Amino acid sequence: MPVAAAAKAEPLSLVRRRLALEAIAKNTIRLDFFDKAGAPLGSATVRIDALLTSKEMDIVVAAPQIKGQPIAPATVKIAVP
Repeated sequence: MPVAAAAKAEPLSLVRRRLALEAIAKNTIRLDFFDKAGAPLGSATVRIDALLTSKEMDIVVAAPQIKGQPIAPATVKIAVP
């Protein structure tokens, strides 16, 4: 089933769950960075292999630069219920 047709057939919450499960199955997630106004700043793809043996993990990612000024690295906590 094409993605557009699947999105129409499934409620949004089911589509989000399916996409999350696909990302977990691939052992990668994508982090998107936005400014306070909601404008996109950049993204990072990170490996989540540690979740195979643990219920949570911390990821330190380099945040994008804003107007040439670097932002301090961000720490993201990921937990599996």
